[in-house]
Amino acid sequence: MGALPILDIDRAKLIPREDHVACVARDRFLLRADVEGYSYKDLLEVRPGSVRLLHPSEASRRTVKIVTTLVVLGYLFVVNAAFFPFLTSLAFVAANQVDAVLLVVAFFIVMFGGMVAIALWWENRALPILADHPSRTLDLRVLDSRSFGTFQEVRAGSPEGELRITVQGSKQRLDDAFRLAAGPGAPT
Repeated sequence: MGALPILDIDRAKLIPREDHVACVARDRFLLRADVEGYSYKDLLEVRPGSVRLLHPSEASRRTVKIVTTLVVLGYLFVVNAAFFPFLTSLAFVAANQVDAVLLVVAFFIVMFGGMVAIALWWENRALPILADHPSRTLDLRVLDSRSFGTFQEVRAGSPEGELRITVQGSKQRLDDAFRLAAGPGAPT
């Protein structure tokens, strides 16, 4: 049995690799990074012609924590307000206690799973807030990169010497960022 034609689409034919960065019209990439391990306290900022390591200020970190808390509390309020009355009415009309308990457990799994998902979504959207007013910046010259699947290691030269920077994200995203830094005429 052959694959359905709709499922056999080659993504590379839809968005050519050379034009991918121009296609999304990015002026910079922000990637979570760290030189001390895997806590990702810093940001790797990649702009056309420059790569910098940014250390977010305490004020921007505090702002992101406050907004993250508000986003999660807002999510919990909306989910509870919208679904809890519906869930309780279903639990009361359930055929037996096991069905009622399963409904309540399913609700809490969905609620907490959604809470984690919304927090992670917001953490990625908050990177520009962290990058806007860094307390320290370090200009980098990228020497090499190595992929470890879900994170990458970048070897870079800086005024402080050679650094090994751990970057969260895929190799493809890091390659796209470095392609942006190299400029339109650079080899891929």
